[in-house]
Amino acid sequence: MFASEIVPLVSIQYGDITVFQDSPNSQGITMLIGLNILKKMGLSQYDVDDPDAVHTQIEAMELAFADRYEHIGDPARVEIPLEELLSDEYAARQRQRIDVNNAMAWPIESGVARASVSSHTTTFQIIDRGGNAASVTTSLGAQFLVIGDTGIHMNNRMRMLSVEEGNANELTPGYKVRHTSCPYLGLRNGRLHVLGANTGMDTQPQGQLQQFLGVVEFGHSVQEAISRPRWVSTAFSSTAHPWGVGDQLRVQSGFTPTLLSMLQVKGHEIAIGEGTFGAASMLIVNEDGTDADLGVEPGISTSSGEVIPVGG
Repeated sequence: MFASEIVPLVSIQYGDITVFQDSPNSQGITMLIGLNILKKMGLSQYDVDDPDAVHTQIEAMELAFADRYEHIGDPARVEIPLEELLSDEYAARQRQRIDVNNAMAWPIESGVARASVSSHTTTFQIIDRGGNAASVTTSLGAQFLVIGDTGIHMNNRMRMLSVEEGNANELTPGYKVRHTSCPYLGLRNGRLHVLGANTGMDTQPQGQLQQFLGVVEFGHSVQEAISRPRWVSTAFSSTAHPWGVGDQLRVQSGFTPTLLSMLQVKGHEIAIGEGTFGAASMLIVNEDGTDADLGVEPGISTSSGEVIPVGG
């Protein structure tokens, strides 16, 4: 018999914003680990397309995915060192592993020793007039099957379980898969400030991190942050079968040739326009809670958003 659980969120402090994420068995902690590494690296002093700034974000996410690979699964089956992974002390140690001139390559080790083992995605953010808010991502993992004529889809998340002995996400009877859905929200000075998400399996925490930093560090509007081209690293074991390591930096068209050339010099193997970059959405509430700025994925007919004024 299956029963839903109400579990506490995980969070970090990024400047004056408390960023919340889904707790494991979600991969949402991956975004938070990356942000924690980056928050002391002075990104706001760079242009958004500065090669050092982009390279630094990529390397932080690759370190975060190494932690995801090593530690994140069903907490009923594996012991997850949440407190250490999200600590400022751990972020400082990981920060020292980033070489501004050289890209890491898989295998990348987590900085925390692991304890012994005892495309069909939808996202939305909504705030009502009472100030209640939700950031939701739901996914099948990929098309699987429909139950009779009910229209109900069954997911195929088992393809995202590992068969590697000792893996934190190992296929084990009675335990849950590490799922990829990880929408986020953030409070500023205790008040609702930002909600967002980016679909696309391993793209999710990477796109979300770039969009969050676009607004917080680089001064973009919400729509500018959503509309910017994305990079997606594959320098780690993929979530889905056959769990391959691409060791590429996939980028959408729109990055400058100079930036791409400099990233190649730093050791990144660039693949332009390949793979899934997902669909993103983001919403930021103004300080007094009376209005909001939003951004939705351009060029996708099912992406839309609307702000209805109070009393409207």
